[in-house]
Amino acid sequence: MDGFWKRAEYCWNKNRVLSWILVLVGIGLTLWVGFFPKSPGVSIGLLASVAGVMSVRPKMHPAEKFAWVAVLIAFTILEVHAIRVSDAKNEGTLNEQNQVFKGIADGLKTSMETSKGQYDSTISHVDGVLKTTQNVARLSKEDLEDVTGGERIVAMEIGEINGDVGVPFVFAPKPGIVRDVQIRVVNLALFEQDIKNPPIWGGTFPHDMFFSVGDLGAAQGKNLQPPIVLGPGDSVRFNIFFTGLNGFWNENLWMRKKNGQWYEAFRVFRKYTKLTNQTSRDVVFEQIGKGFLNSNEKIDWAEPKPQ
Repeated sequence: MDGFWKRAEYCWNKNRVLSWILVLVGIGLTLWVGFFPKSPGVSIGLLASVAGVMSVRPKMHPAEKFAWVAVLIAFTILEVHAIRVSDAKNEGTLNEQNQVFKGIADGLKTSMETSKGQYDSTISHVDGVLKTTQNVARLSKEDLEDVTGGERIVAMEIGEINGDVGVPFVFAPKPGIVRDVQIRVVNLALFEQDIKNPPIWGGTFPHDMFFSVGDLGAAQGKNLQPPIVLGPGDSVRFNIFFTGLNGFWNENLWMRKKNGQWYEAFRVFRKYTKLTNQTSRDVVFEQIGKGFLNSNEKIDWAEPKPQ
């Protein structure tokens, strides 16, 4: 039985065919009264019926509301005309009709105030739902970043150095965990040699180095093995490629040897996948070691062309 009433309520409030059938009936009655003038009271009764239909159909389409208002105005005009015709016979009828009009006006006012209250309540409810949805989306994003690492990175530097051999040290510069980190280190000078003499059976180049780091959180660091040979020469550049559960990023590491001691500078990119697309504005982390630059020298990250 409940299902029947729900279907009936849905049909009454949202069925457009039924809505416009009712409107056409109202227009037809308006034409009937207009072409065949009736005594006072007929239009009033019809007007009251139309007002009753409007009051129990709060979810009407704007076009439907406009049509019903037009029918109400037409009935009002026809009733006034009938009253004027009948006024010559019976002046007392006018006062009675005024009372009827007042009752109808009061009913319409009450109906409009009720509709406004329902509208304000609906808007308030929708606003509350929207704010709740935004909070849920924000919390979901934060939870996902905690799992994957979000936009966080890890970086690598050369820690302990013994002669021309350094121990790679990886660390997370910002709060949060970065998971399942893998690293590939490419010595650019040796890479040029490897290109000239590629592996016969394909695969990775012999001088590339690979490290498996795993998960790394803020304020954490880890020495990696095996150590990295610094050279050839007194200036060596490395391109370092990172992958993690949260994507991939890369680093430029530059080592310079002065007076028998190695100094380093490095920068990390996150936004682009191609080195040729990266500029200084895309750097997410940079560190230039003390003593790396000479007096009044500015760092030039441009890679020298091979001879």
